[in-house]
Amino acid sequence: MLFLVHTYLNRAAFNACPNKEEVYAGEIKRAREARAEGKTIGLFRRADCNGSIFIIDTPSHESLAEDLRTLPMFKYWDHVEVLPILPHPVFPDFATPRPLAEVASNQPLMPEKF
Repeated sequence: MLFLVHTYLNRAAFNACPNKEEVYAGEIKRAREARAEGKTIGLFRRADCNGSIFIIDTPSHESLAEDLRTLPMFKYWDHVEVLPILPHPVFPDFATPRPLAEVASNQPLMPEKF
């Protein structure tokens, strides 16, 4: 089952976190694991606010909730919006995972401005 997930980050709470670099690195690690497991179809940063958009493939609402709770930044989200979605019949391949691009080893994990 596919879900479109909108997360809204509480930036003040996250920036007050004493180990935010570790939390962010853990988030990246877990996101890569979910991608390797074929659960994450897409992941995007929001341009209009603090947060991200995910497209997740998981068996049920319950498993989605469990998956989201495994993300280290989960406790810093103000709220989450979830929409069940279906692949478009004309473009079903858009609902399949893409290969994970290699990240340059010198690329910082955490953006300078968060």
